[in-house]
Amino acid sequence: MFRDCTFNLNSRYGVELAGSGMEGNQFIGGNMEDNTFGAAQVVSTNITIFKGVDFESTVFPIASLLDLQGSSPITLEDCNFNCSNLTRAFFFQSCTNAKVHGCFFAGITVGTAVGLFDANCARATEWENVVATGCFIENRGPKNDPNLGRMFQNNLGQFTGVLWLPSAAGTGDQSLGPIWTKTGTLAQPTPTVSRLSGWLKRTTFASSGASQEIGVKQTANSDCAFWVGDSLSYGGFYFAATFRLDTYGGSAGATNSTRLFVGLASNAAGAVCLLDSANVIGDAIGLYRDSNDLVNVVRVLCRKGSGTTAKRALTSTNGGPIIDSGQGFLFEMFCPPNSNRVNCVLTSLNTGLIVGQVTCTNDMTTTAFMAPQVEVGNGTSGACTLGISNVYAAPAR
Repeated sequence: MFRDCTFNLNSRYGVELAGSGMEGNQFIGGNMEDNTFGAAQVVSTNITIFKGVDFESTVFPIASLLDLQGSSPITLEDCNFNCSNLTRAFFFQSCTNAKVHGCFFAGITVGTAVGLFDANCARATEWENVVATGCFIENRGPKNDPNLGRMFQNNLGQFTGVLWLPSAAGTGDQSLGPIWTKTGTLAQPTPTVSRLSGWLKRTTFASSGASQEIGVKQTANSDCAFWVGDSLSYGGFYFAATFRLDTYGGSAGATNSTRLFVGLASNAAGAVCLLDSANVIGDAIGLYRDSNDLVNVVRVLCRKGSGTTAKRALTSTNGGPIIDSGQGFLFEMFCPPNSNRVNCVLTSLNTGLIVGQVTCTNDMTTTAFMAPQVEVGNGTSGACTLGISNVYAAPAR
């Protein structure tokens, strides 16, 4: 077993395993970065596991970061891939019992496969991975394998996450998990053909005055179930929210007092959207707009208990987000267990492009439990209407 090891800057691969004698290798945590040929090549071995490993290549253009051939079983779990300089993250060739679970893939070109199982793979499965919008994991192996369906049954039977969805019913929503607190004047707009994300099925939450909180959140201490983790295999989470700024109060071209928070926060934090970052308490991480932020500025807020508050800038080669009426977004966060490394991606639903991403490292209290919030605080800047299509959070495993 290799735990928290570094395999970086080698002239060939970071790790090379070949032959039946190379059995039972586990790589737990650690890094495999900027190796000339790729992170790892595994050929004809038995029982190989990569768990919580950080893979990256920012120097050398590589076809496949992981080259995996003729091996069984082989597992990639809770790993982080920076794919900005790659054709694909992994390539399974003639592998049996190959699994990719709970991994995060960032920086891959939209419209491409982040990973590939070739046609000779058997019992190849992938689930609960975070893949950039417009990308996919391609499985050319047999589609009639009875084992492929079992993971879905297991996931439902062991589900400990939360889900919020809009509904035309009087309550305005339907959910899986604890009850959500809803604030604002609710409505159910009819989806329309629109380039401005009006096609989203959503519930809208409208303000009826100044300095109001609108949206949904979970507030009870018992609802706070998502954490970074402080020990091997503990903690980790995936969070996603799809929302639309139906009406964005105030001038979009200048500073205004409208705040936004989409993420996870502890019970002690209260409604994060009602506070400037300097006044946020408790623990919180999520997409955030401060009352004094300039045009089209959103960041990732990281509040570390009674300690520090950081606002991490989002970067993108596609230009930044437009924060204005009619703009829709998908915001995702993924934290592998016990990593204190939260990968954040913001996608515009109006363009389909990633308009911001950042990795927040060691910014969180590892033992703080948090719950979802998707809310706007309109301050004194005018009326706001927030449309929410879904909110989902679940443990990383």
